[in-house]
Amino acid sequence: MYRLVLIIGIFCLTIAFAAETNDIQPYYPLEESSSLQGVCIPSRINIASSWDFFIKGGFLYWNAKKDANEYALSTTQPLNNPPVGSRALRPKALWKPGLKIALGGTINRDAWTVEAQWTYLLGKAHGASNAPRQGYLMPLHISALSRLAHPGAQNISTHWKVYYHTADLFIGKPYYLSSWVVLNPICGFRGAWIKDKLRTQLTAITETGAVAINTLTETFNQRMWYLGPRVGINTNWLLGYGARVFTDFAGAILFANGRLSKRATSTNYASTLGYANNEVLDLRAKKRNALRTNFNAAFGFAWGTYFDEQNWYIDLLVGYQFNYWNDYLSGISSTQENFNTNSGSLYLHGLTSTIRLDF
Repeated sequence: MYRLVLIIGIFCLTIAFAAETNDIQPYYPLEESSSLQGVCIPSRINIASSWDFFIKGGFLYWNAKKDANEYALSTTQPLNNPPVGSRALRPKALWKPGLKIALGGTINRDAWTVEAQWTYLLGKAHGASNAPRQGYLMPLHISALSRLAHPGAQNISTHWKVYYHTADLFIGKPYYLSSWVVLNPICGFRGAWIKDKLRTQLTAITETGAVAINTLTETFNQRMWYLGPRVGINTNWLLGYGARVFTDFAGAILFANGRLSKRATSTNYASTLGYANNEVLDLRAKKRNALRTNFNAAFGFAWGTYFDEQNWYIDLLVGYQFNYWNDYLSGISSTQENFNTNSGSLYLHGLTSTIRLDF
């Protein structure tokens, strides 16, 4: 929380400074001419230098969650009885820092912009629980074979990680809708690589209710990559003195390809069956192709100003961003019961602060 207060405080100070020192709008229109009559005037950051390049660096503080991430059912029923009146246990998603980097430029003719952008986040969630008195925990997201050997647990812990990478390449055409509103429709491509890892550990219960010296560790991995077209529209609502409010919306339809794998180790159960190294399960599914959709939205405040006789321009943005990946898992579980892993959607949201430098 203190990081958020610090960022908002710095942002407010920059706007206060701008009100005294800067009277240039952040988006400078091209000169009107007879050839532009009847069309919207292009908008651009008008650097005196002939390079017209820009770089961006962003700090993310996001939270990542996914559907169907419950790791156990907690019930007060005796072992092997149906878990009537059970309570689903979910891991707690953690807020984690991330990174965003972009490079782009402005084409002199009609102020078209080209931008390449990369985003990275390592999302995490953790959960742990003990069975209630006179009851047990029913583990979820473990294989059918493991469930037969471990129908109930005295305690369960789970650790989930998502390695999130996206790369975007797009062009835009910013223009003035009015004196105080700038629209920038964008079109391009999105690529992504997402790795999902779920690790479950439990201590089993015998049928008599005593804790057995029998532990299970099961790890689920999925690696997926995505590629497809992406379109959107970015809007800047100019407030004066270099300040503005921005809203961004975009969506993509992506070709997805990936593979699921699962590996389980168990102490006593593996020894009883004569398995080496306690390994009782090692599954690897075939690669799967699919179409998936992705949507994202953002809103916030920004301020920018020229300096060094308009040879440079600096822009500061603070906003909140939402990302939605529909059914991002490959859905292998629907055809292979041993994986016992529900497909679901991925949600990422959080604070985004960005600094942009034009030169």
